[in-house]
Amino acid sequence: MELITDPARSAWLTARIDGSDTVAGTSGSGFEAYARLLHPLIAYRVDPSTADEHGEPLVLESSVWRWSDVTAKTGQTVYPDVAWSTVSGRDDERELVFDDGWRVELPEEGWFDPTQLAALTEHLAAATTSSAGPSTSNAPAGTTTMSKARRPLQAG
Repeated sequence: MELITDPARSAWLTARIDGSDTVAGTSGSGFEAYARLLHPLIAYRVDPSTADEHGEPLVLESSVWRWSDVTAKTGQTVYPDVAWSTVSGRDDERELVFDDGWRVELPEEGWFDPTQLAALTEHLAAATTSSAGPSTSNAPAGTTTMSKARRPLQAG
């Protein structure tokens, strides 16, 4: 991978960003398909009747959860522009605690696990093309663009 430092190379994309509070405001408009990544969640189940040397309940098991795993417990729904506060039913920055001992940490924004990114990349590769000559969009030749998705993307 090569670091590109010339901001002019992104002019075709920045011209598509409209500044709104939508996908077009951050990712640009005019694409055939978009993918939204909901950050994986770290969940763990504790036994509140036990404690470690710091007084914290002992962790019995841990797992990586999808947002749909949380909605199965909260009764909420995942939809295209869903927010964590809707899924969790909370607007603070504390972990989500369930009566059955499961606790879920807030999504870790700005980071994507390399293993999950690799799995996602395989799916994206099947739905992308790279222009090899004169561009039919405003993207420069050699730029990778999304084509219509052929199947739902599920990483991990």
